[in-house]
Formats: sequence, C-alpha cells, structure tokens
Amino acid sequence: MKVHNLSINTKTKKYSIFIGSNLISNINRIFTSQKLSFSKILIVVDKNIPIKFRKKLISNLKTDLKKIHVFHPSEKNKSQKTVEIIQNILFKNRFNRDDCLIAFGRRYHREMLLHILQAHIKEVLNLLTYPQLCWLK
Repeated sequence: MKVHNLSINTKTKKYSIFIGSNLISNINRIFTSQKLSFSKILIVVDKNIPIKFRKKLISNLKTDLKKIHVFHPSEKNKSQKTVEIIQNILFKNRFNRDDCLIAFGRRYHREMLLHILQAHIKEVLNLLTYPQLCWLK
C-alpha cells in the first residue's frame, strides 16, 4: 500500500501524519521525503509492543546513535520519576533540537512523552509517534 501524507496546519504548528502499511520498513524513505536526518534518536518503547516490531524499527533507522528506553505502561509509571529517567537519557547523550525522540506505543505512552517535551524541553527535539506516525517539529 502507498504511504499517504496528511498535512496539518494549525495557528502555531505544521505537522504531517503518514498513513499506510509497512511504515516501519519505509521510515527512512519518510525521513528523506520530509528532508529529515538525525544523528541521535531516542526510542521510547511501550513494553507491550512485540519485540519483532521493536527490532524492525531499530534496524530500519539509519543514524549514528540509537538509544532505547522500554516504558512499562501503568498509572504508577506516569510520574515525575519516569520523566526524569527519560530526561537523564537525553541530557547524558547530549540530545539537542537536531535530534529525534520516537514514541513507539499506545496513546498514554505518547502523552507522557509530549508532557516531557512541553514541560521541560519545549521544542528541543523532533517527536515521532507511532502507530499514527505523526511528526511534531
């Protein structure tokens, strides 16, 4: 199936939503089409995502540094402690606005990462969320 790009324009932001099959396999083609390249990527993965999909995503990403953090989805982990763990990974590896954070999981998982970006490192990183495959820049 062909990958479709839905462009969203709001008063303050522009972003794209990609719809189609085999999006993980086509991730580099999507990056290229959007003129995106990253030297570092942090992938925060919901532990309920099957390992075969995690491995497929990681192997299809072409970048210098790939860091993976497995997130255990629960109300207990929606806390400041989890935010600090992810922030520490970003800070220790010197992530900046030219790098990327990929949220690979369910809605509440993505909401947690959006909270991190908005509250603590606003507009520092590009954010890719999956399964919607939505870019925020």
